[in-house]
Amino acid sequence: MALAACAAPVDVYDGAPLSDGAVATILGGGLPHLRSVDDRPIAPEPIVGPPDARVPAGARTLVVDYQPCFTATLCGLAAVSAEVVLRPRGVYVIRHETRGCTPWDALAAVARKESKPCRNYLWIADRGSGETVWGEAPANGLD
Repeated sequence: MALAACAAPVDVYDGAPLSDGAVATILGGGLPHLRSVDDRPIAPEPIVGPPDARVPAGARTLVVDYQPCFTATLCGLAAVSAEVVLRPRGVYVIRHETRGCTPWDALAAVARKESKPCRNYLWIADRGSGETVWGEAPANGLD
C-alpha cells in the first residue's frame, strides 16, 4: 500500500486542478521516463521512479530520459526532447527497445565492418490505440 501512495499521479501545470476531460496522462515508472513537461521537472519517487504525469492536453514539449545501451556499465542516460500533441483523456506510454546491442552483436558487426551495429528505438504511444505519436517504433520483424 505504501508503494501505491508513492505512485499517485502528479499534476504538471500551474493553477487550479483541471477536469479529466482537459488533461492527458503520461505513464511513469522505470526507464525510459519522463523528466519534464514544458520545462517543468518531474521529481522521481524513491523505488518506483517518476510517477504518472497529468498534463494539459494539446501541444507539449517532453524531455525523456532513456538508456541507449543494454547495460548501465557501457553508457549512462541519454535525454531527448519530444514535441507531441496529446489528446484530452489520452493515456500515453514511453517505450524504448534496442536491437543488435549486445557485446556479441557489436563484435560480429565489427567483423562484418558494419558501422552501426546497435539500433535504438524510442517512441511515445497512445496506450488505447497503440498509435505512435512521437518517435519510431520497431517493425515486427528484425531490422
